[in-house]
Amino acid sequence: MNRLTTEALIRKHEGVEYVAYDDSEGIRTIGIGFNLQKEGAQRRIGALGLDYDAVFSGACTLTDQHCSALFSVDLDDAIEQASGIVSNFSLQPDDVQSVIVDMVYNLGAAGFQKFTKAIAAFEDKDYCTAAAELQNSLWARQVPSRAKEDISMVKAFCNAA
Repeated sequence: MNRLTTEALIRKHEGVEYVAYDDSEGIRTIGIGFNLQKEGAQRRIGALGLDYDAVFSGACTLTDQHCSALFSVDLDDAIEQASGIVSNFSLQPDDVQSVIVDMVYNLGAAGFQKFTKAIAAFEDKDYCTAAAELQNSLWARQVPSRAKEDISMVKAFCNAA
């Protein structure tokens, strides 16, 4: 997997927010899509030497270094989870791996696991079907620009396997 390509893709899709905000699902978020309400968030913010309550309330602004530190761990987690969900993840083309990790980062492992037909298509290296499954999803309607780019990256491998 090309980690730099994957990082750039996720950064582009998530953006960077230095002050906490509520995302489209009402989840308190900061940095590069860091969920302040998830298990372990308070510990991770504290490890940066920051007061969690001040960060959560928006009274504390993160630096680029804080955002990158949170992102690096979350990206590692998403890569590990993607590898566990798509059985032949390491055999996928780099861009397909980036898309899978981007989706896991965005949806969480549990959310991505619901894409059973797309996952099966990825495992079969049937990228036309995988792209179609992604296109015909609620996710594609909820995050249209992200989905359009991810789907396009998968479609590039249609009939290539």
